[in-house]
Amino acid sequence: MNKIKKPKDISSYVNAFSKEEKKILSELRMVIHSAGKFEETIAYNMPAFRYKTKIVACFQMYAHHVGLYPYSGGIIKKFSKELKKYKTSIGAVQLPKDKKLPKTLIKKIIKARIKEIDQKLRRM
Repeated sequence: MNKIKKPKDISSYVNAFSKEEKKILSELRMVIHSAGKFEETIAYNMPAFRYKTKIVACFQMYAHHVGLYPYSGGIIKKFSKELKKYKTSIGAVQLPKDKKLPKTLIKKIIKARIKEIDQKLRRM
């Protein structure tokens, strides 16, 4: 769970965890950034990545997993086959801390979320 109540930025959030957890969170942060150009922020006391004023995704460290929240149930549903081996809910994926991050899948999820945001903004 989040060890600091109100992190001021993503770096302070990440640095509140153990060496192993920092490594996982830093790797996840880099994978997300590799999928697009984002502004880093804090949303709901979690590290968040903003694209064109919209949150693309957030993450949070828990005891046994990292929660990835792509802010879209449609995205989770779209990747349901690839996410079969992970615990999911309408808007979240649990990435076990004792397994390697599925970097390619995370990038695909983030890129799909960018596409979803672009489509919504075009309709406005």
